[in-house]
Amino acid sequence: MSKSRKQAPPWRAFAWGLLVSVGLYLGLLVLLALLVVRGVLGEEGAYPAIAVACGVSALSGGLVCVRNAPMSRLPAAMLCAGGFAAVLAAVGLLCWEEGITVRGLVLLGCVLAGGLLVGAVGHRRGRRVKSRARRR
Repeated sequence: MSKSRKQAPPWRAFAWGLLVSVGLYLGLLVLLALLVVRGVLGEEGAYPAIAVACGVSALSGGLVCVRNAPMSRLPAAMLCAGGFAAVLAAVGLLCWEEGITVRGLVLLGCVLAGGLLVGAVGHRRGRRVKSRARRR
């Protein structure tokens, strides 16, 4: 009998990365809305904070993809960031009359920049090797 574990399907890593990105983005938007309503963050600072939230969300979801996907770093991160950008674009097209404006394109650029960053810097999990203690 072999002790090999079943491998997870490759799409599962991308689904988890997308869920992490969207969940973190929604959580950060709720936090930013609370800060604006309480007066801690001014209205002029809300848009840059949303852009940072887009980048951080894409970065964290891309890191989940890079660590668990069966492909190299950059394609995995960009695939996850592209999926997150597609979700944001679909919401922008469905919810607003103007569709995607220049500000929306800047947010999509922040998402793709976050994916590029994690693709360049992120790393995969290495195998853990049990080390033997050396006796002297």
